Amino acid sequence: MKNKYRKLVLAVVSLILALTVTFLAITIREQALAQSRQDVILEYEQVRKSAVPHERNEKNRRFNDKSSPASRKIREFPNGVENLPTNVHWWTGVSALPVETAEAVVIGTVTKREAHLSEDATNIYTEYRVGIEQVLKDTDGTLSTKENVSLVRYGGNVRFNSGKIQKYSPIYYGVPQEKGRYVFFLKRENGVDWFILTGYQFSGKKVVPLDWQESNDAREELPFNKYLNAEEDDLIQDIRAAMKADQRKGEN
Repeated sequence: MKNKYRKLVLAVVSLILALTVTFLAITIREQALAQSRQDVILEYEQVRKSAVPHERNEKNRRFNDKSSPASRKIREFPNGVENLPTNVHWWTGVSALPVETAEAVVIGTVTKREAHLSEDATNIYTEYRVGIEQVLKDTDGTLSTKENVSLVRYGGNVRFNSGKIQKYSPIYYGVPQEKGRYVFFLKRENGVDWFILTGYQFSGKKVVPLDWQESNDAREELPFNKYLNAEEDDLIQDIRAAMKADQRKGEN
């Protein structure tokens, strides 16, 4: 009788532990998903009135939108008017593991992030300082481990003097978080800057897509949803396999 009771207690304890681990994993995942939508805030008036160092101004100039008229400059909208998301189909043609498009693939931790305004005030972009832990791919050989590299994504939040905050980001664009550890797929733009095509956050050995959206319709899912809650090691293994397949394709 005592053995049966002991077995029952052990079974109940094991079940509670399993449920607790599952709950914690789900909580961590949900927190990571929620954080991936939290843009960096740029204080508009403060930035517009501040003197911009030459080096920063040169970079800001690379983000000018020459196709936009002066009326498209970032400005505060009246109450009840919201800014429409830009580039609403940016993921079209992008695979879950875009190794064929990426010029570099790195694993690293975000150490700092800061939103900036283009020189002509038509664009906002966010710059991320990332400490590189591992380089999986680097076509031009300029990246190395233990190096801090500057990565960029369009978008951010703008706060005006009134306190109103307007979001300027492509739809479903995720936002890397400070102290978050990620694998990033990168591509050069402007001939200089490393842009983040997409990425995945490692959270408790599980994977959370940087770019995602919830949908009950599989036709509307982003390709990156495939790896939601996958194992970190499995994702890295798939990336390596995809790179090998892409290399073999290039040799044929």
